Amino acid sequence: MDDIAKFAGATVGELDAKLKDVRIPRANLGPCPVCGHDIVENRKGYSCWSREDPGCGFVIWKAKAGKQLPAAVAKELITTGRTAKQVTGFKGRSGRSFRAKLALMQNEEGRWRVEFDEPWAKEGAKPPDEEPAPPAPEGEPGEAAAETTAA
Repeated sequence: MDDIAKFAGATVGELDAKLKDVRIPRANLGPCPVCGHDIVENRKGYSCWSREDPGCGFVIWKAKAGKQLPAAVAKELITTGRTAKQVTGFKGRSGRSFRAKLALMQNEEGRWRVEFDEPWAKEGAKPPDEEPAPPAPEGEPGEAAAETTAA
């Protein structure tokens, strides 16, 4: 048992020394719109702060309405202030999926937030019930789809 403890201690010490300066590369999304520092991907969001430099506190949280925002969406928000197309995969409180455009907006306290950039959101309403179903395949005009039943 003593040999195992010595081996474990030596292995941890050796790995600690070898991996001390290893840095995990993180996505650089460009300059912060507030302070100009680089915005990088962190565990829970995209922000301009790090251990060495606290930055200004600007952050885009990854979690939004049941969806994890990918780096491409965050980068588009940072560079243009909004998404050009609707982002899919959001979940409403009822559990139904919906899609929406996003915009980077500043609230009354001066903090930046990612908000839904849709007419229903600006009116304070709930998101639509669900994403629209894909269009049905087109048949001959006036022809109903045939149903098959097992005998």
